[in-house]
Amino acid sequence: MPTDGPQSPTHDDDPISDPDPDSDPIPAWTAAAIPAAHEHELQRTPPDPGEASVTFLIRSPERARRLRKALTSPSLPAGVGALSVLETPTADFVADALSDPSVDLLYCDLHLDDGVPVANGTPVDFPHDPTADDRSAPVVSVFEGSRRVAAGVDAVRRGGTGAAVIDGRIPAERIRTAVELLAAAGLPLDTSLATLPDRPPVRFAGNGSTNVMPPSPPTPRLAFVESATDSE
Repeated sequence: MPTDGPQSPTHDDDPISDPDPDSDPIPAWTAAAIPAAHEHELQRTPPDPGEASVTFLIRSPERARRLRKALTSPSLPAGVGALSVLETPTADFVADALSDPSVDLLYCDLHLDDGVPVANGTPVDFPHDPTADDRSAPVVSVFEGSRRVAAGVDAVRRGGTGAAVIDGRIPAERIRTAVELLAAAGLPLDTSLATLPDRPPVRFAGNGSTNVMPPSPPTPRLAFVESATDSE
């Protein structure tokens, strides 16, 4: 379904249908619909104001340093109560972070191989017990460096409410802005990323309008649905 961002060009003879999560890459600024995302939204408990938990998985020590500076000087971003910036993490650390439902927002710039994060040359494995708690992912996940939404689809299917995959990189100071829009202002994921200047194309999985922190008071939103066909 389309999101709030700029729309990719379409052709008059194109059939109208929901983006298919198995048909990558989907058009920029659209979302691969995953019904489980809305179930996960109903199950979650939003963080208290100012207490959002945010984790970064960063492959470059230099970029991790810049992000720490941008995200802690002069203080943590508004709305954030816990911040972790993990540089060059091992595959085990990455698997733990990407499987942690207590994380409200996760941002990952690790290399993606067919949608699988790679940490120090090692693909990350997600052992998951289907009989256990079916929420084994952060609430909202953001991945950099891909045109395919496979990583986001996986995060949503494991328990997230929505995910974004950015075809490029966002500078550290603009990441801080996006975090504050999500964690303090309560803006939806797609709107928060669409408002950034000079942002690269973004694709979504699950609910592209999901929130890290619901707005207070709640704001009405219009949803434009092109097809009622279930994408799964």
